Amino acid sequence: MKTFYQYTTFGTWLLLFPLLLSWQLQQLDAGTLSPTATGATLFVLLAPLLLIGPGLFKGHVKTYQWSLFLTLLYFSHGVMEAWAVPGYRWYALAEVALSLLWFMAAILYVRRQATRGRTG
Repeated sequence: MKTFYQYTTFGTWLLLFPLLLSWQLQQLDAGTLSPTATGATLFVLLAPLLLIGPGLFKGHVKTYQWSLFLTLLYFSHGVMEAWAVPGYRWYALAEVALSLLWFMAAILYVRRQATRGRTG
């Protein structure tokens, strides 16, 4: 049975896809990024999400533990973009909020599973 923390983690993971995609495509449309830079940025930002997706969906504790490291990538990216590019600040702040929510939900899920003895 899936828990609230699993649903929250998976939901924030899922919401990052359209956010990052629309953000990069809007920058491409505005001409602030070249198509090559947009493609590379999308690969760097979306590839890690695709790699951990199946493990998050299945509830593997190790995947949740490793996903906590990924939240640092999205948190720092959002903070840097919010600071450096004022025109896209709301996208960046949404990324920061989603990464913080993802971190909190994942750490609570891992902690709950550890108290039940299911850390493997």
